[in-house]
Parts: sequence; C-alpha cells; structure tokens
Amino acid sequence: VYIERVGRRRSWLIPVQLACAALMALSPAFINGMLQRVDVGGLTACFFALYLLMATQDIAVDGWALTMLSRRNVGYASTCNTIGQTL
Repeated sequence: VYIERVGRRRSWLIPVQLACAALMALSPAFINGMLQRVDVGGLTACFFALYLLMATQDIAVDGWALTMLSRRNVGYASTCNTIGQTL
C-alpha cells in the first residue's frame, strides 16, 4: 500500500489505524456472544487480527521514526521508544 501524496509510512498507518478502530468498535457486539458460546476459535481469530494490525502499526511507526531522525540520532530511537511506552 503506497500513496505518494500521503507518504510511505502514513500510507500504512492510516489504513491500519482505521482497521484497528473498526475492529475495536465492532468486536464488543460479537465478543459477548463468543464468550457465552465459549467460541475459542472466534475469540482467537478476533484477537489475532487485532494484534496483527497493532504489530503492523508498530513496525510502520518505528520505520517512520527512523526516517525522521538524523543519522547522528538514530541510536536514540530505541531509548525514545522505551521512554514513550513507559509514559
């Protein structure tokens, strides 16, 4: 997925964030039913899809951060990521 006008990283981030939002907004309607039926396969598929989307977003954000940092500051990317997640 690449839209030149949006940029390489945001071309991934925007659709992934929209898919995550849609999945999180729509899944509560189905999860209660899955819990009552003890549908382990359905729950696993739902959470697998969510985690896959979140991992894709994480990779795109990391790549975006590396392209924004100057070569001199690339070593600080991991530190900034760790501090940001802690906060």
